[in-house]
Amino acid sequence: MKKVNREDRKIRNRWRIPFSRRTGLKKGFTLIEVMISLAVGVSLGALTLGLFFQSLDLRKRAADISRASFVAANVMDAVKAKYKPETGEGVLPGFEFYPYKYLIEEIEIDLVKKAQEIMRGGETSKQTGEERSKDLEEMPGTGMIFKMLHYEVTVLYYQKEYKLEFYRGQGVF
Repeated sequence: MKKVNREDRKIRNRWRIPFSRRTGLKKGFTLIEVMISLAVGVSLGALTLGLFFQSLDLRKRAADISRASFVAANVMDAVKAKYKPETGEGVLPGFEFYPYKYLIEEIEIDLVKKAQEIMRGGETSKQTGEERSKDLEEMPGTGMIFKMLHYEVTVLYYQKEYKLEFYRGQGVF
């Protein structure tokens, strides 16, 4: 057997001692460092999770509004083909959760009365107040009647409404 001197033993034993004791450095993290990093990680995770669920909710709302507007547009196309006042309701096939109602009503506007209302309301013109009142007295009470149809489609979805309106002029009578 080979005889080992003291110096060689010290060198060999030196490598058996953990690095932290040899150099004076501590190995690993303290408990407070671990707790702080966990708290930061949990906070960031909670924020990210909240944003994720909010984006899912907004995606669902957008899809509902998109479907409701699709139903309203299709029903409006069918309703526009009608030229008399009526009401109705129904469900588009494939969109059972989006029932609709429609209304077609005739509206009459007296153009002379409307002009008088505008002039009384102080519509800007070059006439003075006296000249304007003389013109109003000279106009007859009723005049030309403008008739129009008002189309309205309402789609119901999850206790909300989506409305689509359209006006079609029929002429002056």
